[in-house]
Amino acid sequence: MIAAIFAQTNKMLLLVGLALLCSMPIHSYANNGKQFYQIGSKYYFNTQNDSALIYLDKAVADFSDDTDYEYLIEVLLLRSRVLGQLTFFERALKDALTSMETSKKNKSDKLMIASLLSVGKVHYLMYNDTVAESYMLQAKALAEKKKLPKELMQATNALSQLYSVMERNEECFNLADKSLKMAQQQQDTAYIIQNLHLLAAYYINLNRWTNPIIETYQQKAKQYLDEAMQLAEYQNIPLLTLFTKLHLIRYYRVEKDYPKALTTAHEVIKLCEPSNYAILIQVYDHLVSIYAHLSDKENVINSHQQFHILMRKQSDYNLHQSLQEMRAKYQTEAKEDELTLRTQQLEMARLIYILSFVILFLLITVIIYLAVSRKKRKEQAEILKKLNDTKDRLFSIISHDLKAPAFAQKLAINGLARQVKFFDNKEIEATCNILQDNINEQVALIENMTNWASFQTDKIKFTPQLFDVIPLILNEIKLHNIAAKNKSLKFCDELPLSCIVFADKQMIGIVLRNLINNAIKFSNTGKEITVFCQCDRHQAIISVSDKGIGMCKQRINEFYTTGQKIETETGTHGEKGTGLGLALCKDLLDKHKSRLIIHSEECIGTTICFYLKTTQN
Repeated sequence: MIAAIFAQTNKMLLLVGLALLCSMPIHSYANNGKQFYQIGSKYYFNTQNDSALIYLDKAVADFSDDTDYEYLIEVLLLRSRVLGQLTFFERALKDALTSMETSKKNKSDKLMIASLLSVGKVHYLMYNDTVAESYMLQAKALAEKKKLPKELMQATNALSQLYSVMERNEECFNLADKSLKMAQQQQDTAYIIQNLHLLAAYYINLNRWTNPIIETYQQKAKQYLDEAMQLAEYQNIPLLTLFTKLHLIRYYRVEKDYPKALTTAHEVIKLCEPSNYAILIQVYDHLVSIYAHLSDKENVINSHQQFHILMRKQSDYNLHQSLQEMRAKYQTEAKEDELTLRTQQLEMARLIYILSFVILFLLITVIIYLAVSRKKRKEQAEILKKLNDTKDRLFSIISHDLKAPAFAQKLAINGLARQVKFFDNKEIEATCNILQDNINEQVALIENMTNWASFQTDKIKFTPQLFDVIPLILNEIKLHNIAAKNKSLKFCDELPLSCIVFADKQMIGIVLRNLINNAIKFSNTGKEITVFCQCDRHQAIISVSDKGIGMCKQRINEFYTTGQKIETETGTHGEKGTGLGLALCKDLLDKHKSRLIIHSEECIGTTICFYLKTTQN
């Protein structure tokens, strides 16, 4: 839990870092725009995000073609930070990309670096760490090439914070140390404080893996935090004081000084406005653990309840903001359409007069038809209702009465298998492995039946989105590791670091699960299973290859021709199957306008691949 909270705190610090990029002087703009921007900045550094967003929206609205482009970029960068902190990631990314395009158009290296960092940090908040790192490295390379010390310091600090959350601790420490020295040379107090936070977090993080804790690490962490707090209070910037106190909460928890952790947590609550849900959620998460260590059951329950209330309010707040935007858009469009509607009313009146006779005739016809067929339709409705009830009961049996016990058996057998490994009894261990294989096949069969039935009745909805398919592939490989080890199989993956595709994540997960499961089922003992992915600007190709029993060409041709399930033999260890897996994969890929491509030779092996789009177009 401490690691998760630290990750969230560093995400908030990333927002502070880029907001500080926006504190550079504005050059030419309208007077109102200048005032709105300054007021918005003040609210942001006072941790009042709602008010900051109101004035930054006004500042953007005040922009005109005669205004200096640097003003627009600076306002967009700050608004992107505020939107990111309020979890409006789509709008935040749009502002960051707009500032990047404007910087490129006007050939401003400094603003381009700030914009690249802004885009990277929004991706970071969306958990796209690989994409975030790419943008931040571009910013750092440009700062080094153009020899811009301030921008190089900012890029180095951003990468250090990213690596801290990714637990690349040594890289984080080295970059934070470099950034701190650069900030001290430039006398940039805000970035000095941020780097002190990172160095303190490094030593606190080291003590997560030690028992008992190493006092030297704690002393160094406290030294950095005390210095950061002194600077933050001297600068009188509530936002920097707030994040220093967040780190102090974590320090006191590791120190097991729960009274001080409790006091600091309540100080943070006082500094936050009620709608600062992102920070308040972290603090109440801390409080649940603190009160638990203090054996204060009542406050554990109260803090936990407050945590869930804030989570719900954050969701309601996001929905409220979205509804406001939709309402404003609707009102604007309504005004524009009003004149058009008035013009059309006369024409519509003439059409209505003519169509009224047609409608009257149709109504009479429908009434007569309904009167004649009412009894028949009622009988058909009763029959259909009975059939639907029967179908729903069948789904309930498959989904609950069969699936739930199967999963329970799987968990029990997996636990038994882990315990048996501690005993030197190969016979019992082999029996447990057989039980594991059997229950895995049973669970896979039930899942395929449920998925196939849901797909046939349109219960699985096709909802494509942009996402990184590599973590999904690695997760499926991880889930099948035990089944592979039982047959002495080895996974070999040939995957890029990242591959963004436009697809339905749930459906592609089902496809990967079936292909990997089939590869394990029909592989010979001791062989390799290769999972491959190649990605370019237009499409990604994903394949699963095994060195197993293979399929004959006749079966493959029948599958392509009829689209029906392949009547399968038993697996190399006697595993049974229904043949629904590939048929289900084919149906799911049809939704993506893709298809299965099967290359197989009997007694040699099988390779099955499919392709996905990497863009929405």
